[in-house]
Amino acid sequence: RVRRQRQMCIRDSNIGEYNIIELPDLKKYDGIILEITNTIMKDQHDRIVRKVIESGVPAVSLLEAIPGLYSAVIDNYGPMREIVEHLIVRHGCRKINYVGGPAASYENKSRQRAYEDVLREYGIKLEQKRIFQQNYEVYTGINAFDHFNSIGMIPDAFVCANENIAVGLCQRAFEAGYRVPDDFCITGFDDFDKASYFEPRITTISYSKMDVAYEAMGVLHRLSLIHISEPTRRVV
Repeated sequence: RVRRQRQMCIRDSNIGEYNIIELPDLKKYDGIILEITNTIMKDQHDRIVRKVIESGVPAVSLLEAIPGLYSAVIDNYGPMREIVEHLIVRHGCRKINYVGGPAASYENKSRQRAYEDVLREYGIKLEQKRIFQQNYEVYTGINAFDHFNSIGMIPDAFVCANENIAVGLCQRAFEAGYRVPDDFCITGFDDFDKASYFEPRITTISYSKMDVAYEAMGVLHRLSLIHISEPTRRVV
C-alpha cells in the first residue's frame, strides 16, 4: 500500500511538471530542444510531442528518435549488446535480470531489445519474470531488488538501463547483506557522476552528453541557414 501511494504521489507531481509545456507560447521561439526520455506516462509524452510539433518551430529531440522531429541520439543497442555478452562470455553469467526505465521509452526499448537478443543468441531462456521496469530514478533499483528478492530470483547479474538504477540496486543489495561483485554483477549505462564515485565502481557504458548537445545545437543552426524538408536523425 505504501508503495502504491508513493507511485501515485510521483505521478501527481510529474503531471505538474509536464504541464509546464502549457506556459510558454512555443511559436515565439526560433528553435526547441526537447528531452523527455524520463517521461513515465505515455499519454503525457505524446501530449508534449504533439504540442511541440503543432508549434511549427524547428525542434530537436535529445536521445530519442521521435517521428516528426529532428533528433540527436546515441547508439543504445550496440553497447548494451556488448555488456550483456561480456557478462555471459567473461563472467559465465546465465541468470541475468534486466532493470529498465519507462516501458515506452525509446532508450529503454533499444537497451532491452539488445539484452533479449543476446540471451536468445546464447541459448539462454528469456524469462519475463526477470524483467522489471519503472523509470530512470534511483528508487527503481531499490524497488527492483526488493521485487526480485521477494520472489527468489536473485541472478548472476543485474543489467540496468542507467546508472541511477544501478546505484539504487547496489545500495539495497548491501542493506540486504549481499556483496557486489562477489555475489552478483551489476552493470549500468550513461556513466553519470554518481556512479564514478560509487564503491564498488559500477561497470558501465559511457558516452559524451556534451557531444549530443552540440549536435542538437548544430542541427538547429543548420536549419536556420537552409531548408530541410524532412526531419533527420543524427547518431553521436
